[in-house]
Amino acid sequence: MQRIIGSVLIISATTMAGIMYGNNLKEYVKKLLDIRQILQMIQGEMSYTTAPLGNIFYDLSRKVREPYKSWLKSISNETEKREEDRFEKIWSKCTDRYLQTLYLKKEHYLKIKEYGIYLGQMDKTSFEKTSNTYMEQMDYEIQKLRGEIDAKRKIGNCIGVMSGIFIVVILL
Repeated sequence: MQRIIGSVLIISATTMAGIMYGNNLKEYVKKLLDIRQILQMIQGEMSYTTAPLGNIFYDLSRKVREPYKSWLKSISNETEKREEDRFEKIWSKCTDRYLQTLYLKKEHYLKIKEYGIYLGQMDKTSFEKTSNTYMEQMDYEIQKLRGEIDAKRKIGNCIGVMSGIFIVVILL
């Protein structure tokens, strides 16, 4: 009886690990979608207002949730202080401080940091073109990840169940 209960518990645990893997993949795509939405909001504010960057980031920080809220507030505060000579340094420093908790893949993280390089340096037309290019790249990455998620979730679930069965067979 103990062997049966132990076997069921092992298979249940490994199956849950596979399910959690799939949920983590979905959560990752959600993080990228949130960042994409924020970058789109920045683009919209910069296109339709003549407000300084600090004000734009402060206004946007009131519309988003954590950790993005702290990130945007920090960018706003640092921009107002004007301690750094270039906006890209402010963007990079605040991104490092507040968005590392998202545990993004290196290439996605670098794309976000790269976006800030051009934010404070261009005229309106150039910024819109560059920003649209970044949005298209993010859309492509998100679509690619969405396409992979279903297959990876199924594989994760199967590996979870099969590894549980394998462990049970070895232990019995």
